[in-house]
Amino acid sequence: MGRLFAVEIVYRGIFQKTLAKNISRAIVLAAHCEGKPGISFGRYGDSPERNGIPAKSFAIVATDDLTLEEGMAKYEPKEVDISIAVDDTLCKGVESWAWYGLQPINRLTKPGGTLIVTSREQPETLIPMCHRKEYPYQLAIVKGIPSFSGLWVYKDDHTDVRILGAIARLLPELFGLESVQKAIMQEWQDPVKASSAARSYERITSVTVRPEQGNPEEPYKFELPKWWEMGEGIAIPGIAPGHTMQDPESQKSGGYQPARNPTFKKFTTRTMRPVVNFDTCIKCTLCWLQCPDSCFDVTPEGLYDANMEACCGCGVCEAVCPVKDCVTMVNEIAFQDNAKWWEMGEGIAIPGIAPGHTMQDPESQKSGGYQPARNPTFKKFTTRTMRPVVNFDTCIKCTLCWLQCPDSCFDVTPEGLYDANMEACCGCGVCEAVCPVKDCVTMVNEIAFQDNASQWEMWRKDKPVYQAWLKEKIEHRPERSHGFRYRGQYEEQVPEMMEIAREDGA
Repeated sequence: MGRLFAVEIVYRGIFQKTLAKNISRAIVLAAHCEGKPGISFGRYGDSPERNGIPAKSFAIVATDDLTLEEGMAKYEPKEVDISIAVDDTLCKGVESWAWYGLQPINRLTKPGGTLIVTSREQPETLIPMCHRKEYPYQLAIVKGIPSFSGLWVYKDDHTDVRILGAIARLLPELFGLESVQKAIMQEWQDPVKASSAARSYERITSVTVRPEQGNPEEPYKFELPKWWEMGEGIAIPGIAPGHTMQDPESQKSGGYQPARNPTFKKFTTRTMRPVVNFDTCIKCTLCWLQCPDSCFDVTPEGLYDANMEACCGCGVCEAVCPVKDCVTMVNEIAFQDNAKWWEMGEGIAIPGIAPGHTMQDPESQKSGGYQPARNPTFKKFTTRTMRPVVNFDTCIKCTLCWLQCPDSCFDVTPEGLYDANMEACCGCGVCEAVCPVKDCVTMVNEIAFQDNASQWEMWRKDKPVYQAWLKEKIEHRPERSHGFRYRGQYEEQVPEMMEIAREDGA
């Protein structure tokens, strides 16, 4: 009997359906290039999919036909070599609409297996979200914003091929990079996508997650009834009546809090959650009336507090609220628990951002492109230790840096190039990670710069001078690594750093 490989792709229903299908299908095609048979399929219980509800696709590959048939005989794999979460908020747990109970994202990951997550966060942020396992496993992060689209449209931001490149590096027994690129060319006929897969292959690293690391909460467990215990039909237990709420400060009772299902929680379906500015709330009741899941509690003073255990993050409350910035949807990855906003304090006020505008070429005075409006007070550049420098001569205008930048810091120039605004850039390095062109975007030590001037304007004024400036700045790149990427990295870099220090001392 040969070896069976299994990969699961955990995704948000509808929004990431095509992405998951592309990944699972391409895994089988890449393996087929090496003579390995395989099959990809969706989890039966997820159909029909719901917006945002966690769902799964699988790809199983074997070294021979008989082993594949044995794997296909099972409803779904009991354990997998690689688990892929194409949205980092899924690390908090998965609960499908067919209700398997809240399950850990790494539940099927075998000992020593790998969890791949699409995220711009660091391992120290994601590991506490994942439930603990009895044995160590690997965590690998494909840098970028989780890719969302729709049922009939697809956001082709290369997330699919970048994950394929990562798999080739992390599980070379399944297939190699050459097979991935061959499958990409057969399926999409796009050499840029093949290049993106190669870049991801070169850059992906993993960290070991030990048994004592992660969320200590015990996953939900249940015991299925025996056949002789089942009744004549289906009995759905009723929900108890609601009750009043108590103010944590004044101890005053009042308002109304609905009783809710103590077992079935909907919070794992959301990628964003509402935050409420109670100071500007006019008590119009619209959020409470329109919420499809009755997740708003009425406080003793008549305010409306979203219960984060019940909220699915649909955004209806934000849409119907007539008061500007009273209810604001915020990325779920920014939160660690489901604490109540009302009990925290006076509320959170988030000012709106004005619309953007076109840019003007400093040489031709031609207008075009797009420059987003940005917060005039809050600047993020002080957070960075490195900044991206762009080689506009080699840019192919693929849009990936612009699509994936978590802070929307790229301005679109009149000729369709992408210029990183240094007032807004935090130096995360996602643009360098997703760029498919070698040395088009390079992260450089921040100490090499004196201001936040536009690189594009410098390039437009004198291209040869800009190229000389670019070459000089890139020489600073080895002086400082862009964060901790793999175990032993700093030990490898110490000799190089010491040599630089000796040269400076001389």
